[in-house]
Amino acid sequence: MEIEKLNRYIIKSQLGQGGMATVYHAYDPSFERDVAIKVLPETMLQDPQFRTRFTREAKAIARLEHPAIVPVYDVGEENNQPFIVMRYMSGGSLADMIKQGPISLEKCAQILNRLAPSLDAAHAQGIVHRDIKPANILFDQYGNSFLSDFGIARMGQAEGPTLTGNFILGTPAYMSPEQARGDTNIDGRSDIYSLGATLFEMLSGRVPFEADTPMGQAIKHIMEPTPNVLDLRPDLSYAVQDVIARSMEKDRTVRFSTAIEMASALNALVDSSITPSTRPVAAPASTPINLPSTELLDAEPDTQAGLRSQGQGIASPTPIQAFPKKRSGITWIAIGIIAVALLVIIGIFALPGLIRPGSSDPGILVSPTTASNNNLGVVESTPTETMSPTETPEPTVTSLPEEPNPVEGSTEASPTDTPVSTDDKGPIPLPVDQVAYVVDNNIILANLDGSDFVQLTQDSTEKYNLQWTPDGSKLMFISGNCLREIEPESKVVSDIVCFKYAKSFKDFAITRDSSRIALSLNNQLFIVPFDLPGLQEASTNAKLTEMAECKEFAPYEKNSVKGIEWSQDGNTLAIHIIGVLADGRQGDIVQIIPVDQCIANPKPLDNFPPPRFDIPEYEDNPTIQRLSWDGVGLFALTSYVRNDVFGNLYFYNSETRQGWPGNPIDDKCCYTDPVWSPDGNYIFFTFQDLSQGAESKNLFYYALYSDIEANAQLIPVDIPGLTDLRANPEPAIRSVP
Repeated sequence: MEIEKLNRYIIKSQLGQGGMATVYHAYDPSFERDVAIKVLPETMLQDPQFRTRFTREAKAIARLEHPAIVPVYDVGEENNQPFIVMRYMSGGSLADMIKQGPISLEKCAQILNRLAPSLDAAHAQGIVHRDIKPANILFDQYGNSFLSDFGIARMGQAEGPTLTGNFILGTPAYMSPEQARGDTNIDGRSDIYSLGATLFEMLSGRVPFEADTPMGQAIKHIMEPTPNVLDLRPDLSYAVQDVIARSMEKDRTVRFSTAIEMASALNALVDSSITPSTRPVAAPASTPINLPSTELLDAEPDTQAGLRSQGQGIASPTPIQAFPKKRSGITWIAIGIIAVALLVIIGIFALPGLIRPGSSDPGILVSPTTASNNNLGVVESTPTETMSPTETPEPTVTSLPEEPNPVEGSTEASPTDTPVSTDDKGPIPLPVDQVAYVVDNNIILANLDGSDFVQLTQDSTEKYNLQWTPDGSKLMFISGNCLREIEPESKVVSDIVCFKYAKSFKDFAITRDSSRIALSLNNQLFIVPFDLPGLQEASTNAKLTEMAECKEFAPYEKNSVKGIEWSQDGNTLAIHIIGVLADGRQGDIVQIIPVDQCIANPKPLDNFPPPRFDIPEYEDNPTIQRLSWDGVGLFALTSYVRNDVFGNLYFYNSETRQGWPGNPIDDKCCYTDPVWSPDGNYIFFTFQDLSQGAESKNLFYYALYSDIEANAQLIPVDIPGLTDLRANPEPAIRSVP
């Protein structure tokens, strides 16, 4: 049936037709603009259930109001004909672009950067697209990408080849295995799979799986391994295939947990110096699962403004002046800490040797990008884990032989390069503290004056969250799903406990009096006594709950917990969680909660960065890369800029509730792993000079916080750093009497 007018809209032409709807190009005389109108096909007009879902879903999409989702202007019915009015996208579709040839990696990253937050925002509101494909990614006249047909595919067949039936809906070329099987519990991770299939086609010009029939194509998504994009694009690096393979994992719990995390991984490849056909060392996956969105805890009355608590989102905070040229008081302190953290990042990733402030040695040039998690940026939620209690095997003990120091330049430390403060007081020698850090998945120990450098492990297995025990006698770390410890003198590594049923083990923290340990397992927080024999038997959630003194914190399920920091007195925790922001996106939030009383879901004492202070990068990528607390009032944290670990350094004072930018090395980016000394007077960090491109070096810094506050010139510490600019040192500081 040819339509000339629908309600007030004047039909210009038909844009397309599929099993789900017909789309027209129309003109809206009331607003004098072109629009696109989608109308329900006549074959479905007699189905009242379908009509109801059509309208309900259309209204749900209209409420999203995300800048990267094609806006819905109107929903109505004319002469028994339901319709949806949307913005007219004159720039064509991604499918049209792909027909012109494979798309560059840089352009793919640009498109995903814009679309990822919109997809995550929809998932946060319980809307799953179910038909992510190039034909549903449209462009406006300025080349900005938009997601279209959001949520409509869940009601009927999508445009193009589809599977018939009442339960299997979508486009087979991009369909996730669970969608192809007709599973009823599909969530946002299905869209991540489809986005990975779309990325494969963007880069190669072909869909991942081809078959003679739609059903045959869907079966390949279930049964066959992900094809290698390098077979079609050998100019790309193996790391690109790694991104595609992870997003298209058959097991959805192993996929990227959010679209932002996926986009972040792609950004890192664009910004890095990874060469084609060179496989990088994989960093620890910070977010292996994606479950329903998690909201923030209720805050005290003065912290509730702008927070999403029980359905109310975190509002955009009032901006502060970014990186002021003149600083004093607390601002100087914050800047110093941030700078220290950035320098630590550089020191860890740099080639051996020193770059002194003001020298002509080159650094790193990296374009700021939008996130992902992962660790960050990583959206996680509180899963429900079911475990079968089993006996835990006896702890394994491995004695590692001593070998010569393998780190280049490690024996060339110059005592003249000991860090000093260059204010008018003259040089101030650092205390003879020790730092342990990770190089090539092995633990290194050295004095902060460059002496007594030693490699503690030789096994090169993944290690992260390196920490000293409160008494400073041993180092503890996570490897896989195991919590392990090593005694520096004997170099003996022991397993404390292995959570073999867990899907993820992200963090742990021990109180300073060694009475309790907090664990982040499967994104749930467990607080149990720090009893080594008891822990060795607690390999399941049920056993952890059994040994807990307070069942309300074993597990604590209110929020998805990525990171943990104890206060000095052990009465409060700073937890790094995933919250829902005011615009519907999921983002990283730090929340301080009291744990001195056994109360279910205690009200948080504070939340930040929003609504306390503004981080410019947070708008595009609400990710906190690294967080460190002195245990009293000062926090150091890094935003996301590049390579999953490096960003700008910020400080936050939980007593004054003020945050500010730091970047102590000439106001330059980038920093990682800010760590406070046990007494809270010093801060250690790694720095890479973003402006120096591939010539940058990783530099370690260990500075008095008061020097950072006073804007004193900081000198790198003379201990061997890292040559890998994408590495993560995981430093841990021990004070030596």
